[in-house]
Amino acid sequence: MCIRDSINAEYGGWYSCSMPALSPRNCPRDKIPRTHVYRARTCLENLTTVHPEDDVEELTRRLPEATQYCHGSSWEPGFVARLIAAGFIPMSERLGTGECVFLPKLHQRRCLLLWPELHKSKNAVRRSKGYSVTVDQSFDVVWAACLEQHGKTWLHDSLRRALRAIWETEGGIQGVQMHTFELWDTKGQLVAGELGASSGGVYTSFTGFSSRDHKSAGSIQMICTAELLERAGYEFWDLGMEYEYKVELGARVVERAEFLSGLRAVREVVPNPLNSPHPMSALELIKSSHSLLD
Repeated sequence: MCIRDSINAEYGGWYSCSMPALSPRNCPRDKIPRTHVYRARTCLENLTTVHPEDDVEELTRRLPEATQYCHGSSWEPGFVARLIAAGFIPMSERLGTGECVFLPKLHQRRCLLLWPELHKSKNAVRRSKGYSVTVDQSFDVVWAACLEQHGKTWLHDSLRRALRAIWETEGGIQGVQMHTFELWDTKGQLVAGELGASSGGVYTSFTGFSSRDHKSAGSIQMICTAELLERAGYEFWDLGMEYEYKVELGARVVERAEFLSGLRAVREVVPNPLNSPHPMSALELIKSSHSLLD
C-alpha cells in the first residue's frame, strides 16, 4: 500500500486525487487546479503536526492506535534523527504543487527479528558462494538502486538529504546512525543492498533492493545483515512493515505498544561499530550463523 492509499484509509479518502491526469508529471504546476492543492493541504491539516521543539517520545505515547502518520514541520537532520530514535520511520510525499512533505510513520504493527529465530534457506546458502558483503560503503549507490527498483514513491530528495547528513556525521546524530549493507558479485557489481538506521540496540530497515538477475541475492544480503548485526551486539532487527518474505526470514509481528516497549528497553545498549570497508565472504558469514537451516 502506498502512502496516499494508507492515509486515505486512515482519514476517509480526502487525500486521494480524483484527477490523476493533472499530476505534476503531465501538468505544469501553475495549471494544477486549486481543488487538487486544497485536498492535499486538507490532508496535512488533519494530520498531527510535530515540530522540532516537541517531545517526540511523548508523542509516541499519545498517538491514537489507529493513527500511523504525522506531519513533520522540518527536514532538519537532528529532528529527523530524534523521530527515528523514538520509533518513527521517516517517509516523504510530493504534493500536487511539487512541494515535498515529511511524513514520519509509526506503524500499528512491526516486524521484528530476534537472532535465535532467523531462518536461512538452503538455496541462500548454496548460492552465496562468490558473493561478498560490505557495510556503510555506498550510500548513494544503494539509494539509486532502490529508486530504480521501487520508483520515487517516498524516497524524495528532501528525505535523502536529511538521511545522508546523518550518514555523513561521524558517530551519527542524536544517537542515530545511518547504515547501508551491500552485497557484491564476483565482478564487483552491487546486486542487493539496503539502507536503515540504528539507535541503541536496534537496527531499523528503511528500504532495500535486489537484482532480479541474481537469484536469492536479497535473501543472502538479509541473512548476512542479520549475522553482522548480531555480531556487533544489536538486540534485534526492526524490519518495519509486515511482508511475507520478512516472516519467512523468521520475523515476528508485534503490536505498536510491544515494539515501543522493546525499543525503550534497549535504548542504552552500545553495539560495536558496523562499518566494514573490507569485503567479507557472504558464504562464510552464513555458515558461521547459528540460525535455523530450512
